[in-house]
Amino acid sequence: PNEGYVFDYDSSQWVFNIAEAKEKKWKEIKEQRTYQEFSSFEWQGTQVQCDEVSQRRLQGAVQMAAINPSVVINWTMEDNSVVSLTAPQIIDMGTALGVHVTDTHEHGRMLRQLISDATTEAQLNLITW
Repeated sequence: PNEGYVFDYDSSQWVFNIAEAKEKKWKEIKEQRTYQEFSSFEWQGTQVQCDEVSQRRLQGAVQMAAINPSVVINWTMEDNSVVSLTAPQIIDMGTALGVHVTDTHEHGRMLRQLISDATTEAQLNLITW
């Protein structure tokens, strides 16, 4: 049977357990949220890597740009192209990363609420990333 079913030994059949199905659905959504958060995001028409290491590097670059407004940093984009970024561009890209992470988690919270509100297997099956 599908996820969320447990075997009822008293009746010798599989029965749907909404609580277990909700837990499994939330686990699935969290995995997708993590993938989304740490994959890439669009900034000025190009994709920027945002795995954990890339996020730390960008945060450091933003700090450097805030300290030295004349800094120019060569940044490797997701497609391996290299672009020279001024301090305002670096800060803008860092802001875009923050928006990406915030939006990703907001979407996850919305889906978690839908999971919490679901009362049937059909409702849970409609919830996708």
